[in-house]
Amino acid sequence: DAFNAMEDRTFEMGVNRFADVTAEEFMALQGSRVDTPQYERGGVAMALDGTVDIADIDLRRDGLMTPVKDQGACGSCWAFATIAVVESYFKKYRSLDLDLSEQQLVDCVKECHGCQYGDSYHAYEYVTAKGCYTRASYPYVAEQGHCMTPAGHPRYRLYEFGFTESPDLVQLLKAHGPLTVYVAVTPMWQFYKSGVLNYCGETVNHAVVLAGAGQADKEAFWLIKNSWGTSWGE
Repeated sequence: DAFNAMEDRTFEMGVNRFADVTAEEFMALQGSRVDTPQYERGGVAMALDGTVDIADIDLRRDGLMTPVKDQGACGSCWAFATIAVVESYFKKYRSLDLDLSEQQLVDCVKECHGCQYGDSYHAYEYVTAKGCYTRASYPYVAEQGHCMTPAGHPRYRLYEFGFTESPDLVQLLKAHGPLTVYVAVTPMWQFYKSGVLNYCGETVNHAVVLAGAGQADKEAFWLIKNSWGTSWGE
């Protein structure tokens, strides 16, 4: 209440599923890494701290975004941020409305570490090579288990994937659609409800989906799709 009463605030806080965890426990849920050789070679993982050109992009309006999911008490944001983009591209290019399995990536991507941490490079590499089951055939349980191959169920593969060094994320959104990106979460993110959240750290630790860009009250913002359930955010 005290924060929401501040006149110069740019966002509003509210009660969500993180209401009963400490700031330390909240930060421990962040589970992305960007220190793999692939990132050093491919150069992605841009910080979302650049100037946003005057734009009004919201990929929800284009029908490309699938429903928000909840990673639970598992540091599997890297899997959710990968699967969400894969689902969106199947909607865009194949007109398929899929609900794909993040659990499969948590269990099966050997280069990642399940609920501890992971990276989208190896997740995309896996989906391209092996394909992904639906959630119905490989349900999410928010903990790492043995890699399974459900018999008789289809797998959906990417043809290819890529990383970019382009600083023009707005143009990439317009040309291609949603993107997997990394953000630097701080404890101020814990109770975010709405508005422009401008409290970012310096160390990237969380994977999300970039779904738009715009301005509100002359404040430029990126629109992201998170994986913390529907009680967090707008």
